[in-house]
Amino acid sequence: MQQSKRSDLNPQPSIASKVPRRSRKAEAMPTKTVEIHRAQKQPQVRELQRNTTIPPWLQSILKVQQGAKIVFVTIVGSIPFVYGYTVYTQDLWKTQYGHLNRLHVRGQQQLVMTENLKYQAAQAGDRPQSGLVAPTPDRMVFVTEEAPRPLKQRHQAPVSTKNLDSTPQGY
Repeated sequence: MQQSKRSDLNPQPSIASKVPRRSRKAEAMPTKTVEIHRAQKQPQVRELQRNTTIPPWLQSILKVQQGAKIVFVTIVGSIPFVYGYTVYTQDLWKTQYGHLNRLHVRGQQQLVMTENLKYQAAQAGDRPQSGLVAPTPDRMVFVTEEAPRPLKQRHQAPVSTKNLDSTPQGY
């Protein structure tokens, strides 16, 4: 075990490291004949003509893409406003619904109190010491209708223009 660890730490020198540096540089640098030979093998590159006009179908696709970008930005930009409006309206609805429920409960309580007061008044009227008497036709009071009176004419004072001119406009 100890020997294998030592061999890992100090590896054997490779063959390339045994070659002197001068010879390695000489091998790496190609000679002129090799460069000429490589230049002859490379194909000739010729410049193609550029078509500067874009076909109509491609122009229409590009316009659709630009329109889609505008729609996308508009939708993404409106999302916070729509979300805020939704949250605001839900909160407002919750508040108003609670107010409506409280009013409904109060209305029910007032109805119960009114009916309770009517019941108490009816119970008090049934007692003999209350002094109330049952209604009969001979105890009823009839009120006759009076003849209609003529309408009074109100006296209208003439408006003087002198007072209007001296009064400020704001009054």
